[in-house]
Amino acid sequence: MFVCSSLAGRLSLSTLNNLSQYYMIAPPLETHKHVFVENITTGFVRYMELNPTPSYWKPGIHPLQIKFWTSYVGSTSYSYDYQYFNPMTGELLATALFHSVKIDVKTRRPTKIGPDELDQRGITRDVPPRNFVLSTKPAVSHLYSTKVLSSDTDKNQHLNMSVYIKYFMDAGSSMAIEGKLTGFHGDLAYYDIVKLSITFLGEAVLDDELKTACWEDARDAKLLNFEMLNGSKVISQCQIKFAAEDCNAGKSRSLSKL
Repeated sequence: MFVCSSLAGRLSLSTLNNLSQYYMIAPPLETHKHVFVENITTGFVRYMELNPTPSYWKPGIHPLQIKFWTSYVGSTSYSYDYQYFNPMTGELLATALFHSVKIDVKTRRPTKIGPDELDQRGITRDVPPRNFVLSTKPAVSHLYSTKVLSSDTDKNQHLNMSVYIKYFMDAGSSMAIEGKLTGFHGDLAYYDIVKLSITFLGEAVLDDELKTACWEDARDAKLLNFEMLNGSKVISQCQIKFAAEDCNAGKSRSLSKL
C-alpha cells in the first residue's frame, strides 16, 4: 500500500475533478514503471467508481491523505483501489477504484501485462470490478450537446476522463434547470453526490460534437443515468446517485465555492 498527502477543499460539485485528478498524480512511478513506457504503452481507464462520504462534503480546507494499492491484475487490465482520509481526524472521506487497460500507443490495442510490471502485494480481487447497469432508458430522453475544446483534452490528445464527468453534470444540470427532472430543483452543483460510476467505451478528440442523454431512474428520482454519443457510437455511460436533500437548503452559499 502506498500513501501520499495533499490539501483539498470541498469536492468540486460541478465536475468531481478532485478525486479523479488525484488518480492521475498517483500511484507513484515505481508501482508501474514497466507498464508505461514513453511513446510505447499507456493506460486507458475503462471503469471508475467514486464514493464520497458525508465527511468529504464538509466545507473548508482540510488535509488529504490517499492510500492506494493494486487490487487486480489480469492479462491486459489492472485495477487500483483508493481510500481518501483526513489524517487529522482519521475520517474516511471517500473510496474509489479505477480499472484500466494497458494499451499499445501505436496500435491503440490492449497489450499483455508482464508478471513483474505491477506491485501485486495488495491484490484483493480475483476478477475485474463489475460494471453497473443503466436504468431502462425512456423512449424520449433529454439530449445535451457540447463540443470538445482544446482545454478538455489530455497529453494523448483525447478527451480527459474528468471532463466526461463535467459533461454529464452539465447535461443533468441543464435538464434540472429546465424543470425536466422531478428530483431536483435546480443546478446539480447544489446536491451532494453519494456514488458515481462511469464506464469509458470510446474516445473523443478536439472539435468532436458530442451528445449526452440524461434520464432519471423510474424508482429513484435521485439516481441519474447518462449516455454519451460521438456520432452514432456510445463512448461513455455514467450513473450518479445524489443525496436526498439540496445541500443549500436553509442556508446561503457563495458561488465561488462551486
